[in-house]
Amino acid sequence: MRKGTNPQKNAQILNTGYYHKVIVPVYIPNEEGYYRDAFKILKLCLQTLVATTHDKTLIAVADNGSCNTVIAYLQQLYTDKVIQELSITRENVGKVNSIYKVLAGDDYPLVTLSDADVYFYEGWQQAVEDIYRNFEQVGAVCPTPSSKSYAHMTQSLWYRYGWSKRLVFEDNPDPEGMRNFAKSLANPAFYNDIQLKKTLILTNTQGKKAVLGAGHYVATYRGDILKTNIKKATVHALGAKIVQEYIDKPVYEAGLYRLSTTTSYASHMGNTYEEWMCPSDTRSEKQKGGVPIQLSPIVPPGVFKKIAYKVIGKCLQHKKIGAYLLRKKGLSAQEAQAYH
Repeated sequence: MRKGTNPQKNAQILNTGYYHKVIVPVYIPNEEGYYRDAFKILKLCLQTLVATTHDKTLIAVADNGSCNTVIAYLQQLYTDKVIQELSITRENVGKVNSIYKVLAGDDYPLVTLSDADVYFYEGWQQAVEDIYRNFEQVGAVCPTPSSKSYAHMTQSLWYRYGWSKRLVFEDNPDPEGMRNFAKSLANPAFYNDIQLKKTLILTNTQGKKAVLGAGHYVATYRGDILKTNIKKATVHALGAKIVQEYIDKPVYEAGLYRLSTTTSYASHMGNTYEEWMCPSDTRSEKQKGGVPIQLSPIVPPGVFKKIAYKVIGKCLQHKKIGAYLLRKKGLSAQEAQAYH
C-alpha cells in the first residue's frame, strides 16, 4: 500500500550543464589469449580520457558482458564519480546495441563514441569541438586523420567543394601519426608513400583547416543524428559494416560532413600492451572549462542531392574517374593512380 506522495512527482530534472557525452562500450569476457592485455588497455583508455576532457563532459561506459574483475573496476569508477554513467549487461548484446542502450533518452549536442582501446592525448576534445565551431553542417569528427577516408561517405563534401579551391591536397601535417595507426593494425603498409605525403584538406574562410573524411574507432557525432536514427537491434555483435550501417550512414543520409583533425590527438592501442602506453597525466578529475556549442540546423538533402550523392559515390570508386577527381585537387597523374 502506498502512503503519501512520492517527493519526485512533478519535480524538474536537474540541469547538469553537460553538453558533450563520451560513450565507451566494453567487452572483456576474460583475461586470456586475445584479451590478455585488454583490462590494462581499458584502464589506460579511461585514464587518458578522464585526464583530457573538460568538466562539461559526461563519461558513460557500456559494459557488454565482461568478467567480474572488469565489472568491479568499472563499478568503483562509478562509485568514485570518475565516470557518470555505467550500464551493465550480463550477456554480450553487441557493440551497437550497447551504445543504443546508453543513448536512449539523451539530448546532448555532441556524442563521442570510442572503442575501449583508444589512448587520448591532451587537446583532442578542444580540436574536435573547434571543427564543429568552425565548419557548418558537420556530423562526425575523428581526432585521428586518415588520408584513406576521403571517399567514405563524404559525398556531401564533394558535392559542396568538389570544384572549390577550399578543398585541395596539401602536405600531410602528421604522417607519423598515420604510420603509428597503421602499425597498431599490424599492417605497416596500410598507407602507401603518397598517402603519407599528401592529404585532402578543407579550409574555411578564416583559414581553419580539417582533413576530409573520418574514421569510426573514435569519433564525435552530432547527438541529434544518433538519437533520431536509433534503429531496431542488430543481431551482429561487432564488425565495420555494422558500425557503418547503424552509426556512419545516418550522418551521410542527413547530408552532413565527415571531417578529421589535421593531426592525431588519439592512438589506437589494439589488444597488446606496449611500453609507450604510459600516461603522462594521471589526473582522475576533469579539466575546468568547456564552452557549449550551438550547432546549425540540419538541412536534409532533397531528391536531387540524394541522386547526386549516389553519382558522386560511384565516381569516387571508379578507377579512372576517381583518379581524375584527385588530379583536379592537386595530385599528378601518377600520384592520383597510386592514391586511388
